[in-house]
Amino acid sequence: MRKYIRAIFLSYCFTSLGIYAQVGMIGNNPNKNAILDLNKTNGTNDKGLLLPKVTLTSTTAASPMSAHVAGMHVYNTATAGTGVAAVTPGEYYNDGSKWIRLITDLEPWFNSSTKTSATSNTQNIYQMGKVGIGINSPAAPLHIDGKQTLGILVNYTNAAFTGNIWDGTASADGVDISNNSVRIQKGSGGSGTPLMLSKGKGYTSANMTEYYVAGNRVGSVVTTGTSVVYNTTSDSRLKENIKPTHYGLSDIMKIKVDDYNYKADEKKTLCTGFLAQELYKVYPQAVTVGGENEKTDPWQVDYSKLTPLLLKAIQDQQMQIEVLKNKIEILETKR
Repeated sequence: MRKYIRAIFLSYCFTSLGIYAQVGMIGNNPNKNAILDLNKTNGTNDKGLLLPKVTLTSTTAASPMSAHVAGMHVYNTATAGTGVAAVTPGEYYNDGSKWIRLITDLEPWFNSSTKTSATSNTQNIYQMGKVGIGINSPAAPLHIDGKQTLGILVNYTNAAFTGNIWDGTASADGVDISNNSVRIQKGSGGSGTPLMLSKGKGYTSANMTEYYVAGNRVGSVVTTGTSVVYNTTSDSRLKENIKPTHYGLSDIMKIKVDDYNYKADEKKTLCTGFLAQELYKVYPQAVTVGGENEKTDPWQVDYSKLTPLLLKAIQDQQMQIEVLKNKIEILETKR
């Protein structure tokens, strides 16, 4: 009975007057550096501290608390949330803005060629499982969620990185793999080729690159061993509504050929070719229509698509030549 009366009295003192010293178990001498010492008098105990069990919904949500509180420590019992915000059963603490899981697992990385856990950031390490960055269910040995502005960035400098690789404004050359794209910038750091493809001496396949859309091959670049060939799919089995073209010599005569230089070219190099907007009026098949911004979305011309038109014009011209030859022969015979 005395124990209960004493406990009630102490509880009253703590709650009514506040605590201004170390608190310990009854009968022990609390450590002066601890606010609460749960050990016995001899500094040990045979019992543990049972944390409050809660059901977290994600690392970013304070729930079931009303707000994030830095230093809060709980044991989560739920498996919830998605992506990097997912939570699983285990101990969590709050840093004031999110829940962070206490890592209690063994070191997942091994020292090279051993089964010994890695202990230093200078060791060569490996892991037999899959690694995910930005994703909690990796599908490959290294799976990176590249939905951000930059997914994988490889560049040659440790300096602060600014600008964009995709438009050539990056402060350092590099390779960026993100948003389902591979972007390469080479030039700000000196000379060099942005992309190089090669085959060994004993290669057996001629293909250098292949292009597919929805499972269908639409083009390729192949090598003959001494040169390259650029191919666009033109299989007759893939075509329909086949008929002779209405384009010909008369259309060729409507196309303007101009001399010009590009405004961005400081050397003002002379070029000869077409103005996309003008060519579109005559032969739109060779033109890709652009947008409002001529720098980021310009009108473009595929000069190779003019080849069929040129060939048809030559055929028309040859027919005219044959007609004229026949007329000349008739006139010659009448002399």
